[in-house]
Amino acid sequence: MSMLAPLRPAAQPATTGSVSSVIAVITVATDIIVQGQVSPWRAAVETETEVEEKIKEAFGKGWAIIVWNDPTNLMSYVAHVFQIVLKMSKEDANRHMLEVHNRGKSVVGIETREQAEFLVHRLQSYGLHATMEAM
Repeated sequence: MSMLAPLRPAAQPATTGSVSSVIAVITVATDIIVQGQVSPWRAAVETETEVEEKIKEAFGKGWAIIVWNDPTNLMSYVAHVFQIVLKMSKEDANRHMLEVHNRGKSVVGIETREQAEFLVHRLQSYGLHATMEAM
């Protein structure tokens, strides 16, 4: 009498990841396409298009650089930083400084996302409270 284990009969269900489970997935995908629903391949293409549009939007010109009022910096210092970092004339720097002081904030520029991030970090390095937001 042999002590070897018997072979699995062919009628037993296949394990996960086998050929029959792949065929079942293909059958379901075909049924979805036949029933007029959006195919998964078309959805992937639409998603790529949406991503490309978001990238163009994010890096296109249209990010506002906002400087907010704070109780620590002198008005003359804020105007001086605007002249140095943003290359503003003395008149423009004073106008934006007064807008920050009187209204609480001022949009000091509209740039591409990358340039806006750079300028916001520069303004923050001088101690100003600056943020950016999409327009």
